[in-house]
Amino acid sequence: MENKISLVEINNMWGRISLKWDTVNPDVNIIVGSNGTGKSTLLAAIYACIKNPETVADTFPFDSMSLVIDNTIITSGAPLTNITPCVCRLTRDSDNFDYVNSRLQNFLDKAEIIPDTDKDLLAFVAIIDNLFSKTRKKMVVLDSHIIQFRDRKNHIIPFNLLSSGEKQMLIFLYKVFLTRQKPYIYLLDEPELSLHIEWQSMLIDIIRDISPTCQLFITTHSPNIFSNGWEDKLQFIEEYLTDV
Repeated sequence: MENKISLVEINNMWGRISLKWDTVNPDVNIIVGSNGTGKSTLLAAIYACIKNPETVADTFPFDSMSLVIDNTIITSGAPLTNITPCVCRLTRDSDNFDYVNSRLQNFLDKAEIIPDTDKDLLAFVAIIDNLFSKTRKKMVVLDSHIIQFRDRKNHIIPFNLLSSGEKQMLIFLYKVFLTRQKPYIYLLDEPELSLHIEWQSMLIDIIRDISPTCQLFITTHSPNIFSNGWEDKLQFIEEYLTDV
């Protein structure tokens, strides 16, 4: 299963507009548009429609919704049949140390033991170390799956002393790393918040490097997100909206 969305249709959203998006890219979709056009609502509705299509219309302000994934139609109000899409929201989680740290450790604890795991993990650590190189931090994953960050003198840096942007990026990338074995659909809403402009421009490349078969949906107001050669993946949401 390729696990790719090819069409999204929403009827009578907020009682004033409908959406028919039939030019979905199979790899990267960067959704841009004015405030209030429904970008964040669109991502949340896609996730809800995949996870629980029978009740999605009870939660979101529209009459009906449908998706096409691998030539299979998912319709709001109807159960999933013959398809189990892999979808993940890359969300900004709480900055609370205990919460964030336990989330990261749980991701590692739940990871399947598969061939090349050690090689993949070393490659992933190298990505994180490159991101953190300007602040001279290094990532260490102990055998017990405890995650540590250390400074150039090998002193442990408590996780709660990392910046909000560092924590945010780590949570994004850990979710991608630990789901990389399957062709996931990733939904990412305005990741530029708390991220330095250099990290914004690197984000799509890093996600695609870790999970080359994924389909990525990003909403953004920042041109830095697509500044590294992804301009052809822009999707202007107003082009798919019609008044009702």
